[in-house]
Amino acid sequence: MYTILIVDDEKIERNGIKFLLKKQAEPFEIYEAPNGKAALEQLCSMRNQGKKIDILLTDVKMPFMDGIELIGAAKEEGFTLKTIIFSGYNEFEYAKLAVRLGVSDYILKPVNPQEFAQTIEKVTGELQKQYVENEQRLQQSSYMREYLLYTLFNGGGAEQVHTLAGNLAGENFWNHFHRIVFLEFDREFFGKKALDFQAEILEENMSEEYQYLNLNPQQAVLLLNASPHYMTLQQTAQKLHDAVFKKYGEHCHFAISTRKKSNFRCPAQRIRCTFVEFAGADVVYSGYRANRQEGTAMADVYKQSFKQNYTNNIELSIFNCGLERCAPGQTWGPGIRDHYLIHLVVSGKGVFEVGGRTYEVVPGDLFFARPSQLIRYTADEAQPWEYSWVGFNGACAHKLAAQLPFTDTAPVHHTQDLEGMRAALSSIYSSRGLQPQDEAAMVGYLYLFIAALMRETSESRPHSTSSSSQYVLNAIKYIQFNYSHDISIDDVAKSVGVSRSHLYRVFMLNVGKSPIDYLTEYRVNEACKLLRSGTLSIAEVAASVGFLDQFYFSRVFKRAKGVPPSKYMTSQADADVQPAPDET
Repeated sequence: MYTILIVDDEKIERNGIKFLLKKQAEPFEIYEAPNGKAALEQLCSMRNQGKKIDILLTDVKMPFMDGIELIGAAKEEGFTLKTIIFSGYNEFEYAKLAVRLGVSDYILKPVNPQEFAQTIEKVTGELQKQYVENEQRLQQSSYMREYLLYTLFNGGGAEQVHTLAGNLAGENFWNHFHRIVFLEFDREFFGKKALDFQAEILEENMSEEYQYLNLNPQQAVLLLNASPHYMTLQQTAQKLHDAVFKKYGEHCHFAISTRKKSNFRCPAQRIRCTFVEFAGADVVYSGYRANRQEGTAMADVYKQSFKQNYTNNIELSIFNCGLERCAPGQTWGPGIRDHYLIHLVVSGKGVFEVGGRTYEVVPGDLFFARPSQLIRYTADEAQPWEYSWVGFNGACAHKLAAQLPFTDTAPVHHTQDLEGMRAALSSIYSSRGLQPQDEAAMVGYLYLFIAALMRETSESRPHSTSSSSQYVLNAIKYIQFNYSHDISIDDVAKSVGVSRSHLYRVFMLNVGKSPIDYLTEYRVNEACKLLRSGTLSIAEVAASVGFLDQFYFSRVFKRAKGVPPSKYMTSQADADVQPAPDET
């Protein structure tokens, strides 16, 4: 729909023009003004609002500013619009002057409806032709930019590309680009039927201005017109990754170039920059450069990582995992982690610092960091390391970590099965994903990795406990896992492979109480937790801690705590509603 501004100091004339316009086949959005001054103000106001007038219909003779002055002022203000004047016979000289000023056409008063319709049809046809030509120029310019980028990324000579850019796309073409985002999929993606990546993903999720270039079925490039902060780009990469995964179920990997610090004379010099910053959910490559034979290639330095932002598994969950070949001297820290972290060095070397001590780390070594430990690790300058890692946490993480071959004084362990350990960590990373089944697979492989380390623990660190204390530890584990069932001390003894009498003797020796007293005490303490919650009846609590008879449970509980379960529950409820003491 075209917009028209009618300018005439006679309202009846404006109404007549509006009447004729509404009879046209083409719909119009109509504005009006009583004189040239008001019309110019309206043009400027609409421009400030992002709107524009396509056609200006103006009378010649008006107060404050006539039609000729309005046309000249509009041209000086930079407005590009089609102008039609309507004039009386005695103002015909003004009309001829207006035509010399570039007016599209003129209509004599009184307005002839047929002549008016033909004039409007002619002007709207010119507008449509102009629109098509502009679209073709924009499309040609877009094709030219893509051609220049293809030439550059596929090894075209810098001087050749620079000349083409100057002649065909404008010298400022290269100055628009400040960062490059490289996208890669694990398999063919961009060649899928009916896939419009730019419209379905980029336009919906990119706030930055960009030039998009599809290199091949697996790779694409975004050249950014601005240089937003690194964290903003990381968030954008994450958003794009999530959008792709949600719509197509595919993982998209990202790399972001360093920020351009100054203008380069050679445009190719800017494009072939170094990727050194992490971006997105999955992977970053470093040292990207283009060549004629391969189109795109990756240098030796790389980083592939996955971070879990949310977990349903509170017992054991993976925080992050990945593999990386570091740059010389690359350092993390000093800093602390909020999770357990294990690195396996597969090649090269470096140093690990923790607890005020420094450890040299070589291939086959695993180094271990606990939550809240101040650590730093640095790749060697001459032989920078390549490692795999996994970070984990959860309710049972502490118990599992205690059984690994690491101590506070020996946080580095050398494995005799480097390839086996590497394969275990690789299985964790290969199972990565955002779905519950992916998380379950990752945690399953983590358990297998931890089990492999536990085997090395038993081989490399002999047990310091006696056989009798080991029987006790195993018996306690059995009780803690099975107290809610109807188990007996005979069941406990069978689980650790000793007689009931022998179990009694080693329990008294190591714990100071009998197995039945330990089982009863453990059940009563667990019952206290359930009673304090106030959500279960006494019968339900009894069944939950292994007592089939509620009344027998009550007698045992009173003997242990001095009060029956009902009174214990009431006392805990009263304690919860006690008013806070007056602090004044």
